[in-house]
Amino acid sequence: MAMLGERFTKSEDPQQLARLQRWLAPLVGLMLVLSLLDYYL
Repeated sequence: MAMLGERFTKSEDPQQLARLQRWLAPLVGLMLVLSLLDYYL
């Protein structure tokens, strides 16, 4: 698996990584909140 990851990943520029990180953290938080609501309701 690591060999495939190294082979198919391309190096990302820092701006694109920052843009992705800006969206990824809130989406993960939203998924956790929705999962908790689904569990308790």
